[in-house]
Amino acid sequence: MKVLFFLRKTLLAAEKAHIAHDEEIEKYDDDLREVERLRKDYEDKLQDESQHTGRNLALEENQMKEYRRLKEEAAKKMTQFSEEYDSIDRQQQVDKTNLEQEQRSQKDHIARIKQTELRIEELNGKIDKLGGYIADLEREFNEKQANVQLLEKEVTEGRKRCTELEEELDQVNKEIGEARSDRNETSRAQRRAELIENLKQFPGVYGRLVDLCEPTHKRFQMAITKVLGRNMDSIVV
Repeated sequence: MKVLFFLRKTLLAAEKAHIAHDEEIEKYDDDLREVERLRKDYEDKLQDESQHTGRNLALEENQMKEYRRLKEEAAKKMTQFSEEYDSIDRQQQVDKTNLEQEQRSQKDHIARIKQTELRIEELNGKIDKLGGYIADLEREFNEKQANVQLLEKEVTEGRKRCTELEEELDQVNKEIGEARSDRNETSRAQRRAELIENLKQFPGVYGRLVDLCEPTHKRFQMAITKVLGRNMDSIVV
């Protein structure tokens, strides 16, 4: 942008200089035409005077001196104007060339700027598309992350439930084992009771020692059990 501003400023200065040179050339042309007019008027005046006086066209010495002076002055002015005109014309050609170069340079810069703007617009479009794609990926990631968290929660709950079921299964197996043990114990106790009842039918058989030593209160049951020890199930005869 700084280069473009400098080129526009240079172009404007060149255009102003070109206009100023044109004005100077026009002024010199006017001055040259004025000198030519004065010279012609002077010659016409001399011609008229010669005709009125009836004298030859030959000029008097003082008039001839004035004529030569004016002619020399006109020649000098013509030379000066011609040199100045050539100088101005050369400068104008240089300015014109510079102006054309600046115009071409400006067009090139404008074309590059336009190309750059189009490239920027294209990149912005790609950035927008990429932003949309990233947003879609983030949304998909968040959804999958939420699903992962949900699955982790379900897995955790499943493991917890599995542990609870295993504990319940262990408890059930334990209860089944205890029930089987109780059933076996009950069965053995029943058979033992039947045997003892059968033994009681024999004379002199009173029953098991533990049955005959039943305490008056349950709190003494443990003491009796320790005292009797392995003799608890002994038969008293």
